[in-house]
Amino acid sequence: MSLQLRVSSSQERRPAFRGNTRRLLLFSDVPDSPGSSGTVCEAVESDGCACWVALPTSAGDPWCYRHHDEWRQKTMRWGKIHKEAEKMVVINLDVAKQKVVKLRQSVDLRRQIQDRFYPRGGDIQDYIKWIGKMENDVRQLADALLMQNLNRGPTPETPGIHTTSPHPDKVNQGEKIMILRSPLDPRIPIDSLGGLPDDGTILVLKHFYLDLCADSIRRLYTIVPDLDDSSNRAISPGTKDQTGPDTGTEIIRAWFRIMVLNDSEAATLEHATRSKSIDEFLMGCQASQLEMYCDFFDKAWRPHAVQYLRVAICAQTLAGGDIKTIQLLGGTIPSTTEGLKMIKPCWDILYRWFPTLLTPWTLASICSNFEDYTTICKLLMMNLYSEHWHDPKSILGECAAGVYMGFIPTSKGDFTAKTCLKQEGQTWVQRQSRNYLCGQMAIGHSLTQAFLNELRKRTASFYLVVYEGTHADATVHPTEPDLFISRHRSAITLDELDTIDFTTTLTLEEIKNQLRMRKTSMYDPIVVDSWQFIIIDREVGLPFRLIDMVQDALLMLVGDPSPRQMAKRVIREIIPSSVQDIYLDEIQIECSFELRYPPPGEIQHEGNRWRCHDPDPNILAARQRRMASQHITRDDNRFIRRVIEDMERYGIVSLAPNYEEPQTHPIIVQGADGAPDLYFPYKDSATRAEGERTPSLPLPLKTCLSDFAIKYKQEHPNAIMAKGSIQTHYCAWPMPAIKSLGKSGLNFATWEGHVYRWNVMPFDRPSSVNAWQYYIQHFLNSKYPFVMFYLTTFVICATDQEDGERKAETLLEEMEDRGWRVTLPRTCEWTSDVDELRLETLYGGVRPA
Repeated sequence: MSLQLRVSSSQERRPAFRGNTRRLLLFSDVPDSPGSSGTVCEAVESDGCACWVALPTSAGDPWCYRHHDEWRQKTMRWGKIHKEAEKMVVINLDVAKQKVVKLRQSVDLRRQIQDRFYPRGGDIQDYIKWIGKMENDVRQLADALLMQNLNRGPTPETPGIHTTSPHPDKVNQGEKIMILRSPLDPRIPIDSLGGLPDDGTILVLKHFYLDLCADSIRRLYTIVPDLDDSSNRAISPGTKDQTGPDTGTEIIRAWFRIMVLNDSEAATLEHATRSKSIDEFLMGCQASQLEMYCDFFDKAWRPHAVQYLRVAICAQTLAGGDIKTIQLLGGTIPSTTEGLKMIKPCWDILYRWFPTLLTPWTLASICSNFEDYTTICKLLMMNLYSEHWHDPKSILGECAAGVYMGFIPTSKGDFTAKTCLKQEGQTWVQRQSRNYLCGQMAIGHSLTQAFLNELRKRTASFYLVVYEGTHADATVHPTEPDLFISRHRSAITLDELDTIDFTTTLTLEEIKNQLRMRKTSMYDPIVVDSWQFIIIDREVGLPFRLIDMVQDALLMLVGDPSPRQMAKRVIREIIPSSVQDIYLDEIQIECSFELRYPPPGEIQHEGNRWRCHDPDPNILAARQRRMASQHITRDDNRFIRRVIEDMERYGIVSLAPNYEEPQTHPIIVQGADGAPDLYFPYKDSATRAEGERTPSLPLPLKTCLSDFAIKYKQEHPNAIMAKGSIQTHYCAWPMPAIKSLGKSGLNFATWEGHVYRWNVMPFDRPSSVNAWQYYIQHFLNSKYPFVMFYLTTFVICATDQEDGERKAETLLEEMEDRGWRVTLPRTCEWTSDVDELRLETLYGGVRPA
């Protein structure tokens, strides 16, 4: 079963962009999918090309042998130069210049190591920590030199903050307090240090530090040019004729402001609130801060970074009064994420300005809730954003109808071809495997609870495990803890094989562990508001049909809409109302042929239709073989469901609370009137398994009714009589089901997997007619001498019309007490002619065609 909606128009296959699209970020390569096979060297060549040399599985380092040797040499060289710089004690200007040269070399080497051998940021924390330590050492050196010079006598040009408020103990003396700043503070202009009473050493250190900060700013503006909001900003590529910031520029700057607001310490936030622009703010930042900002945008594909981008993008689609905002660094940004949703216009913006920032396996990282993730999955299933975000290997495409209704598959295990018994060499090997499917659904989705309840009922088809969010142990619906997925055993001979225990190779717990690992990786949706479903075939060796079963259940829950109705439903959910008609005109629907037909309607057979109790067994056997050997269609499943739901409403059957081994499956046989009927072909072994015995009472002769009437007529020559019928259930006798002590009685399973028990005696139970005849013989025939019941037909006799009214009233009261209904002519219609009743013809239900 499949349903695929595609936007066929070339104009609608991509978002409608206004203005030019250009690259806003020069970020590093996005890591490969965790599902990709093999590991390659992470190093980058000196010309910027990736190495791509395959690594052995036992490799302990992320580089090939050649790059590992180069990394070791550069690291040794950097460590040597840095130690030499640290050991140099600055006693005069010349030594200071030598130390600065060493520090510059050290910084250059360290950046080379970072850029070439850690392109994915694996060393960034150590790198920034080292930059922070180095700048702290240089600052302490400059501060120490300043204090030494101040001890010789402060000057008015000394960098600091002067205050006219005297110290409380020095009020009368008029002494002023001077709060000093480090001369290396980026906010102190270098021109203000010209009058310091030293030999120029502080200026040398100041130049080095300013160059270090300026280089970091240049690197930052190289990575993200639109961040530069200074008056002398260089024109970005693709914007030669642009006169002012566009939407891309606004998003980049808002992205940075949001990051500063959320990730900064108090001192940095204070500096940000005083800065009128981003460039002014950066000019006053420490080198280590600037390196963090460079790393933030260089690795902008990381989850915490794209979460801030999400806020910036969502804010673009909201009107000014729809969200709380604050002013920071010369711009307006949201102060809260409440109410922000990644709707289609947001995905359009993301795809326009950052088409390669996210990949098919990292798209979920920008989603802060499961609603965001289902929206992009639905858009992808409509063939939007396919150039950069479509993954042909993704399981999403196999479950498009499920995605449209909120079920997002994550992984599957298709072991159809791996269950076998074969000889390998001199050994017989038996392998058994169950297929499984994992997926997610939002807790708050209108279908989720109904979908869970439906799957819970299908105990004959699969095992079900459901847990909430990221906690695989917080089970919503548990199952057997030691459930195996794959196992095998081997022996020299087939006879010996049955005595060998299986060795399990994959368990349910291992699948849970795989899902736990996904939850801790950056590639899994960052969601906590979803239920994780694990659906596992109950039987081994089945063809993989779990995705079809999931989609069929969801379609059933929403009323089996037509493909066109489903297209309208999806478009109205995720497409802005202003362009919905365009999408409806351009949509291309691909679906299974059976979905184009309307499903069977509601059925009310109970009390309105009666099926025969003695069909031709050859007809049933042929139909049973045919249904067991072929795929059951949607319409067959729906018809069976409708009939059984009608029977359940009237208490004829009840859903089994737990799994029971099914004793039969219903089959559909066309009736003589052209309408379909349900039959339940039980074998004699089914009742024997329940410990039941065939009732010992044989059936009376088929002439028993006429024999009874003739005898009564002989005894009462003026007698009158009538022929009537008992209205049974649709396919069961109106008597309790026979159950042995400790047994649950007969059951059956639908092809969908629901297991039901009979509350009454089904027609199709072996020897049910004997049991029914015994029942009415005991409670009716032996109790009332004026009436004779045979299966569904009876004859009632009276001496005259007045006697007939009394006996009819007695019989009707008995029927009312038992909850039975009978068809009985009025006494004025009774006859004295036995032949006129045609008692040899018995009432029966609709027979097979």
